Amino acid sequence: MPPALLHKFPTSSPSDTTPLTSLLKLGYTRSDILGIIGKTEGNGCVNDFSRTLAAFVWENLLLQDTETNTSTGTSGTSTGGTSVVIFSGGTEGVLSPHVTFVVRERQQDSKKEKGEGEGKEKRTGLKAAVGRTWQLQPWEIGGKSQVDCVAVTVRKMLEEEKIRPEQVALVLVKCPLLTSEKIAKIHAFSSSSSSSSSSSSFSGNKQEMLITSDTYESMALSRHASAIGVGVGLRELAPERVEEVLNNGTFHSSRASCSSGAELEACHILILANDDNPSPPSSSSSSTTEKEEEKEKEENQPPTLYRAFPGTMSSAIDITNLQTLLHTALTPLPPYTSASLVQIFAKAEADPTGMINQKYRHTMLTDSDVQSTRHARAAVGGLIAGVSGDCCVIDIRFQPEAELDGTRPEAQSRISQMFSQCQLPTLPAQTQQPKKMKRKAKDSGETSRESNEDHRKKRATETEEDEIRKRFRPGLFDPATVQSYAENYAHSTPYLHSVVSNLMNDDLLRSVRREILENIHFTPKETDIYKIQQSGDLANLDGLPASALEKLPSLLKLRDALYGEEFRSWVSAVSGAGPLSGTKTDMAVNVYVPGCHLLCHDDVIGTRRVSYILYLTNPDLPWKAEWGGALRLYPTDEVQGEEGDGKTYKLPRAEWTKVIPPAWNQLSFFTVQPGESFHDVEEVYHRAVGEEEEDDGGRVRMAISGWFHIPQEGEDGFEPGLEQKLAERSSLQQLQGKADQFDEPQQEWQIPTGETALATKDDDEPELTEEDLAFLIKYMTPNYLTPDTVEELTELFTEECLLQLTNFLSEKFSAKLKTSLENGDAEKLPWATSRPPHKHRYQYLHAHPHTDESASPLRQVLDELLPSSAFQKWLALVTGSKLKRCSVMARRFRQGLDYQLAQGYAGEQPQLEYTLCVTPSIGWGGEEEEETEEQNGNSKKKNKKKKGKKTEVEEEVEEKEKDNPGGYELYMAGEDSDSDSDSDSDEDANDNDKIPLPPNNNTQEQSTTGAGPRRSSTKKKQKSDPAIYNSANSEEDDGILFSNPAGWNTLSLVLRDRGTLKFVKFVSRNAPGERLDFVGGVEVDDDEGDEDDDE
Repeated sequence: MPPALLHKFPTSSPSDTTPLTSLLKLGYTRSDILGIIGKTEGNGCVNDFSRTLAAFVWENLLLQDTETNTSTGTSGTSTGGTSVVIFSGGTEGVLSPHVTFVVRERQQDSKKEKGEGEGKEKRTGLKAAVGRTWQLQPWEIGGKSQVDCVAVTVRKMLEEEKIRPEQVALVLVKCPLLTSEKIAKIHAFSSSSSSSSSSSSFSGNKQEMLITSDTYESMALSRHASAIGVGVGLRELAPERVEEVLNNGTFHSSRASCSSGAELEACHILILANDDNPSPPSSSSSSTTEKEEEKEKEENQPPTLYRAFPGTMSSAIDITNLQTLLHTALTPLPPYTSASLVQIFAKAEADPTGMINQKYRHTMLTDSDVQSTRHARAAVGGLIAGVSGDCCVIDIRFQPEAELDGTRPEAQSRISQMFSQCQLPTLPAQTQQPKKMKRKAKDSGETSRESNEDHRKKRATETEEDEIRKRFRPGLFDPATVQSYAENYAHSTPYLHSVVSNLMNDDLLRSVRREILENIHFTPKETDIYKIQQSGDLANLDGLPASALEKLPSLLKLRDALYGEEFRSWVSAVSGAGPLSGTKTDMAVNVYVPGCHLLCHDDVIGTRRVSYILYLTNPDLPWKAEWGGALRLYPTDEVQGEEGDGKTYKLPRAEWTKVIPPAWNQLSFFTVQPGESFHDVEEVYHRAVGEEEEDDGGRVRMAISGWFHIPQEGEDGFEPGLEQKLAERSSLQQLQGKADQFDEPQQEWQIPTGETALATKDDDEPELTEEDLAFLIKYMTPNYLTPDTVEELTELFTEECLLQLTNFLSEKFSAKLKTSLENGDAEKLPWATSRPPHKHRYQYLHAHPHTDESASPLRQVLDELLPSSAFQKWLALVTGSKLKRCSVMARRFRQGLDYQLAQGYAGEQPQLEYTLCVTPSIGWGGEEEEETEEQNGNSKKKNKKKKGKKTEVEEEVEEKEKDNPGGYELYMAGEDSDSDSDSDSDEDANDNDKIPLPPNNNTQEQSTTGAGPRRSSTKKKQKSDPAIYNSANSEEDDGILFSNPAGWNTLSLVLRDRGTLKFVKFVSRNAPGERLDFVGGVEVDDDEGDEDDDE
């Protein structure tokens, strides 16, 4: 592909073609034009005739030298001589009409032209490709057909021009819409053909297939379909998800810029991509003479390097990110000495919340005279023009979700791409010697030793500050930048936070990442709340030996820069969080690979004041949002405590409202606020089975996570007692305490239903009557109802205080239940979602005891079997306990969403708990390789070898299953609160030459995830790696009492004592399905146990 350049010219009217004359004077021809991108007068809507006029004029002008007729809508690329014309209407405010030519660079090496050699290929740093889809029929506009044709054309263009998807900076699409004329013709044809059975069916179908009869709505739907097509073409979106995102509007392409118009029938597509290997400026050898050097310089002018830079504005008035992007674009790359702005492509919509920065009300959406898009275009265009000094800004609308489903959490203005060019000076720079200043002998003689010392210290301080500032991006510490970030921070939602792009010097951060990968040792850790790979404490690097520190010079520079006075003051000024400690530092490297996650918590532990994450993802492979790993922020609701409490609490909602995907050299930080700063880290997703392979670098989300702490004793700003106040309100304290009054669901206690009571007298044992047996045998495996089996189970439970029974439900009823679940009947039930998410998130159904034979099998188990007095009698017989009231609930743990964090049982008396797991899918723990045979209520397991050769899909599934999908329920013994936490012995820490970092000296805050002190189990033989908050007293005892993986038709019984912990591990999106179970709790009358204790 030939290199491409951009040339921009103003226009005096929609029909003004004088820019072409100006372009031809530069030595180009019409055949060199790949595309024309124009901005015209008009309103930018369906009836924008100025846009139609401009497109018509330029199309016909280009046709004078080309053979391709635009009305045919044939596909083509830059190598085929096809050019595209893309015009956007609307130059409100200070926006100025203009056209931008994308042209082939006609540079040729003089030696090649003269036949003296092959010469050298010159590049510009920019690639371009153009193409057109086939003509779209009216009923194809806005639907899957349009998606497919755009995707096919984009991929064809990339293949023909040898452009990789990751190189693409911008894809401009101009697509057709439904005009009133098109809609009327379809309706008229349908009406006239209604009398003919042979044609009415066809025409009627086409009419029904029109996506809308509203012309303005068709603009949005056409843009939306084109953007999805671009996403599929660039492999941002899997093809099988097209139907889903067409309906729910959840997909957003970071590189698609789509506009629709009535002036064309096919989609015109222009792709602009960054060239990975732009040719460097030529340099003469030292042996050439000055005359030869001048001649070579004249023959081989240094190329102009073009670069594209994407960026996002958080609102229509976000000047900070705009200035940052401009600064980056205008910073020349060595050896270039200057850079200039070529073109800005921007997008804007009115914020659907009616507010700007959640502070100022706007009226763009309620103005009946001027469409909201025109307001937004004028506002954002004015800001960009004012900051950049350029009024020739291209604004091409993008499709927000608000126009599709009526909802949109937030609206952002987006600087789609900013193009700049770097240039070398025409003459060598001249170095001027500073003039010497004469000083009076008297003045020099009177300089005191003290003033010299003061001057030396001042210069040393200034040099140190300059050195620290150079480790950050230029302009970060400018007062205007600090003020802008502070204003945006103060109005951020759902709580105070900020995102800073390109925080550090890029070269420094690349060196840091390289040192970490080559030298730092990571320990895999998994608890109830997280699964990560974690380093030691980076703040304690000074404790390493000199030989280790020599391997980490850049990491030391980064740590000192982040915790130095300069940046701590910057964070304090932006966040308004007050002074930050300079003596207490806290940071570590966390690595998330597929399957890793961190669940909801508020980071309030000890003296933390500000939390931060500095992302170290692959700088040469941009992270994709669909890979997961995003920081997600949760809003909170204020609720009043129980009567007599008098307190107000903040509870996080079950779902997040702010998503911040990872990005190289991006800093996300927020104020740690007790009971408010709730957040999680989205799971990093495995590649789905059958998903097209791509270069994703293994999806490694690396980041440095840390905290700035409140001033410690002896530091300015220290507040006595503040640490204790913060600890009392932390989410971990709530989780370990009794603050459960707002939990949903609450236990709903009920008296067992049925014709007979559990026992007639206190000393009598319950007996199963004929009616009870007849009822139970409808559901349960008969063997579990025989006296011998019940007696054997009682002995086992008395000894172990737990039982696990397989094939609990009868073969007939379990088959009926499994068929119902596999048919999706469970999804039709009115599930509610539990909260708060810092304790649990799953869907649940309470039991409503009644008899209804027409109910679904799931409801029969929930409402008839488990709450019945017959089942409670059976439980009493099997456990040898006196049982009282019970509570029953069905639970549904969804993939990639649900979990239950570890919580202790606080009841004074033991509680009998049971779980009937009815998860129909296999792959949770190898149970598909086991054959179970029942003998007297117990199970024997026999290996079952799989015959035949495995398919590729089976091998891929097996590979995925090596990573535990979670979903297991686990009971663990509680420990004393003063036990050491997070004290894993890293036995493999020295298996290689990598450096094991020292642990944090503050043992109560050793968790570097922010989730509080937790630890992994120490038993190597344990397949899963669960955890509790406090470590066990003995290294030989991991504290695990019982583990219950998701499975089909298993019943577990556990007698739970006070303090015993229980959790259900997060269900990975990689899991084979949802975990579905029934859980129950039964109060136990422990009078008999008390009497035994007295004896």
